[in-house]
Amino acid sequence: MFAPDAVASAVLTETERTNGVALVEIGAGVTSLSIYRGKVLRHYSSIPFAGWTITNDIALECGFDERLAENIKLAYGACLPSKVQSINEKILQINDEETNSYEQLSINYLAKIITCRIREIIDAVLYNIQESGYADRLRSGVVLTGNGANLPNLPVVFRELSGYKVRIGVPRRQSFSAFGCPKIFEAGSGTAIGMILEAKRDPRLNCAEDLETNVKEDTPTPIIIETNPAPEELFPEPPPEGGVIVPPEPGNNKPDDGKVVKWINRQAKRAEIAAKKAFEKSLGTLFDGMGRDESNNQ
Repeated sequence: MFAPDAVASAVLTETERTNGVALVEIGAGVTSLSIYRGKVLRHYSSIPFAGWTITNDIALECGFDERLAENIKLAYGACLPSKVQSINEKILQINDEETNSYEQLSINYLAKIITCRIREIIDAVLYNIQESGYADRLRSGVVLTGNGANLPNLPVVFRELSGYKVRIGVPRRQSFSAFGCPKIFEAGSGTAIGMILEAKRDPRLNCAEDLETNVKEDTPTPIIIETNPAPEELFPEPPPEGGVIVPPEPGNNKPDDGKVVKWINRQAKRAEIAAKKAFEKSLGTLFDGMGRDESNNQ
């Protein structure tokens, strides 16, 4: 399945796909752009900058490791420093227990780092929209999805730079129902829900039958042996090591289909031994013939 198309089926409405919309999914490694018009995917492009790039910027600029940078981004990251007035003047103090030191990071400076990279991503998206030829045909504007779309003030930045109307795309509740999964209806769940819905719509897929087939292929096929007539008549030789023969119950002339006996097929081994002997005999005959030919030549 084409993942961006699956995301579109989960977060876009029929009206948006008909009137023209740009679906921008900001994931971890890439930012993908899918343009729909007339319910058809008209353009797709991938940009190698996304959420992990922002994390890497924070780590390199502030001297943090990537795990700490990711946690700081998720907890305090935002776009447009001027818009985060409530925490704009706050300063984070990160204590390092190993070196018994600490680092300080201004929330305002963190927002500037994030905004620089976000602007670059948006510029790349707008360039690809222009190249697609549908820049002036997106009546439904832009829909942002993916975990990267959760950055505060991101729609505001995108709207200011593009002029399109912008909304955050989450899985539509009309497509499915879910209980006990509060994060299902968030922007980062679009890919997972879209893939599930696409699999559900595909009449060629049957997960239950596929699972049963895989189990049968992986599990050795047991051999069911009828215990009437007596096992001695079925097995002239004693069973191999690990084999078990279930004797018939007294007075029960019917085979017990519930008794499963696992044993090694000795006939296959015999055939293998016979084939090896035949092969060795043929090689010996060939070498004997070659020896006679050499004697005759001499």
